[in-house]
Amino acid sequence: MIRSSSWRRSLFAENEADHIAHPIDGYETQRLGCVTRYLPLEHMHGESFLAFTRLPQGEEPSLIREQVAFFQERRKSFEWKTYGFDEPDDLPELLRAERFVADSAEALLVFPTFRTLRKRNASTLRGIEFRKAVVGDATLADVVKVQETVWNRSFHWLEAHLSHALEARGDDLLAFCAYARSRPVGSGWITFRRASRFAELHGGAVLDEMRGRGIYAELFRARADEAWRRDCEFLAVDASPMSRPILESKGFDYVCDTCPMQFSIRNCPAAT
Repeated sequence: MIRSSSWRRSLFAENEADHIAHPIDGYETQRLGCVTRYLPLEHMHGESFLAFTRLPQGEEPSLIREQVAFFQERRKSFEWKTYGFDEPDDLPELLRAERFVADSAEALLVFPTFRTLRKRNASTLRGIEFRKAVVGDATLADVVKVQETVWNRSFHWLEAHLSHALEARGDDLLAFCAYARSRPVGSGWITFRRASRFAELHGGAVLDEMRGRGIYAELFRARADEAWRRDCEFLAVDASPMSRPILESKGFDYVCDTCPMQFSIRNCPAAT
């Protein structure tokens, strides 16, 4: 079922307000009025990013360049997360004009946790082992291996980021890895912001040759069950085109398109 634009806009506004009220652990949150800036704390490994944009008409280019200059001075690459309900609605095009490069397009989906989840299909999961990562074990390294294989790119910072999060925040992060004959074949994690109504799914991925066996569904079920147990009202996820139909078949609702726009400091000289 396709929800109305007003329903989707309202839920997006709820999600944005929830992020403002309950900041992301491990990040300094700077609410700038026109955009929210997230900076990883000094002891955390992660990427800086911007989100929830409201740029006043006529001031868009100068405000974008202001953020670029902020990160140039610090010699930091960063991401500008764009959503379909941002203002202006042509924000991705304005960012491209300032040397941002679009990453893979995704869709923001939400799942009300009161909806019944499908049970595990034991026959399709025979021979698959699921492990929850704990501080100090090798599971997080395997989670990253799956991500790098599926997306064919380096996530050199991710293991340290997840490890620090586990050590610092304990139950606010749960990460899972699926194994076939001791080989990591799927992974995903979920983050909780204390008192937030929204839990966030990340990294749901399965190796090409292992798809269609119920591994992705089980990774989802394990994380969704935990969100339901903690009384979270919604699961939220930025879904790839590959994941979106699977999640919508499980009851996720489409909210809006989203696209991360990357600014690499390596491709741009320092501001003078």
